[in-house]
Amino acid sequence: MKVEAVFIALHNNNLQGDNKKFNCEKPKNFLQHSDKMYKMKQLFFFIGLLLPVFSFSQTEKANKPAVDTPVVLKNVRIVDGTGALIQQGQTLIIRNGKIAAIGISSRVPVPPGAKVIDLSGHTVFPGLVMMHEHFEYREGGDFSHAQPISYPRLFLAFGVTTVRTAGTDHPYVNINLKKAIDEGRVPGPEIHLTSPYINGDGERFHRNTFLGDVKVRTPEDAIRVVRYWAAEGMTSFKAYSGISKAALAAMIQEVHRLKLTITAHLGTVSCSEAADLGIDNIEHGFLCGTDLIDSTGKQIEGEDNPIVQALIKKLVNKKVALTYTPNQRLNPFSDLEFEVMHPHIREKYKKMKPEDTYLKDIPRFTRAQAFSQAGGVLLLGSDAAGQGRIAGFTNIRMIKTLVKGGFTLEETIKIASLNGATFLKIQNRTGSIAVGKEADLFIVKGDPSKKIEDIENVEMVFSNGILYDPKVLISAAKGLVGWQ
Repeated sequence: MKVEAVFIALHNNNLQGDNKKFNCEKPKNFLQHSDKMYKMKQLFFFIGLLLPVFSFSQTEKANKPAVDTPVVLKNVRIVDGTGALIQQGQTLIIRNGKIAAIGISSRVPVPPGAKVIDLSGHTVFPGLVMMHEHFEYREGGDFSHAQPISYPRLFLAFGVTTVRTAGTDHPYVNINLKKAIDEGRVPGPEIHLTSPYINGDGERFHRNTFLGDVKVRTPEDAIRVVRYWAAEGMTSFKAYSGISKAALAAMIQEVHRLKLTITAHLGTVSCSEAADLGIDNIEHGFLCGTDLIDSTGKQIEGEDNPIVQALIKKLVNKKVALTYTPNQRLNPFSDLEFEVMHPHIREKYKKMKPEDTYLKDIPRFTRAQAFSQAGGVLLLGSDAAGQGRIAGFTNIRMIKTLVKGGFTLEETIKIASLNGATFLKIQNRTGSIAVGKEADLFIVKGDPSKKIEDIENVEMVFSNGILYDPKVLISAAKGLVGWQ
């Protein structure tokens, strides 16, 4: 079956005799949206497949099938997420929600009764594992709107099948959203929860705060806060720029005692100091407080500078991962991005002059590249929490940015998938395309290795073997970004 026919035939099978069943009107509340979107999920499944009423929770993913009938993706180009060279003319078989076989098309037998899709001219990637994500949107100021409806769908629509949040003003929205996705009540990526922003009163950075911050002023405060949010289900913690060295040290010690992880947007504490304290991860690449500022207050430029080289060596030796978040503000917006924006921000951005901000981020980009080449663990995240950065769209734009900056497509996808999965310790079940792993995949029309813009042409997304139509997901988010 040709890919163009899959969703048409699927639509006809599911809607016969009951067109009202899949009413796509905007819901009045989250639960109503959940119920209607769950029914709409049936549109995403393959022709004739009888699927369970709900998708499975994370606990069940590794043990229970999403689909019994084998699905065959034939004649595909595969970027497997390990950094290996692209494989041409491949066939990939999905069975029971997992990848059952991969190989040269002429050598892989099609199982009896399988659903076959001819994907000639298409490229298959592992589902993206993004490590600095938010389910909130802020337009200036120190507060944000939660995005529990639009963002889960937009992440999934652009191939992001796993996210780690990176701080939040709305912790219980995130906790309950994760539960709803795990239980199959709403579509969205697998969520790994990070605490609210845990901040302090650092003199230099005291104004860098949000209304949702949890303020800690002493080591005792820090320990109490970590224990509370760990009990609520957070598996990661986010320290923010104003936290003191003493409070951060206590946080790190308590987080590690609980066998969890901690990251930080640093400021008062330097990258070098945080590394010495044992931090696991630093956000925004080399946003490192005082490490790379000279005596005149200017940023130290150039990855060949001895000070930069010493910091890179220290972070690599201390096994500190860096999450790179390419600056993507005010890029030219596509018509589709304007469509998903709520009117109050759509009009604002239509009046603003777009600019390509990639060039402004070159110093941090080249340092991140040098860190990766030195053996450091580089992760990727969109930081799509406002100011024109939108979930899904920004994730894909970052892939383009890294490739245009000098990373190969294979290197970039590894950073955006397997590196994140490895950091989260889920690399044995997701993060790359391999037999036995969950079928977390996205498929684009074209060959991004020759024309990187083709990465935008996402036509299908599989999450744990369940097929989603990006167009349906995006349609459900139209007019909502910036509001809900």
